[in-house]
Amino acid sequence: DPEGGGEEEGRGRKRANLATKLEGDEKILALKMALKTADLGYLTKGGHLVLTWTDRVLEEFFTQGDTEKRLGLPVSFGCNRDTVDLPESQLGFYNFMVQPLYEAMNLLCPMNQQLANLDAARQHWLREKTKASKKTDCRQVK
Repeated sequence: DPEGGGEEEGRGRKRANLATKLEGDEKILALKMALKTADLGYLTKGGHLVLTWTDRVLEEFFTQGDTEKRLGLPVSFGCNRDTVDLPESQLGFYNFMVQPLYEAMNLLCPMNQQLANLDAARQHWLREKTKASKKTDCRQVK
């Protein structure tokens, strides 16, 4: 940063400049994105908090799926506790929905810690996927 404020401060000024250049629909979109990042904020809390809240959200989805089954309705995507591959579903959610949203918001305001926490959570689900794969491989060998 030529003004001596450090690299992060320089990025902060660029973000502020970008945010001031938004017009009309772009401002509405930025506000919608901010609300969605707040809604998904539990995913960026790190440590046990992300896992605790993920369990709570998934239980809500699975309860919905149980109700749909009981009523003879088609079970909504991601709501069938008997068929959801938890690590795979979480990785898909992170990679295709959450990560791109937070990366886009990072252009408007600093999301470094949130992105780091998302990466740590993704690493958790990758380890869980590997564990599940090893269990499946052992069952196939026997």
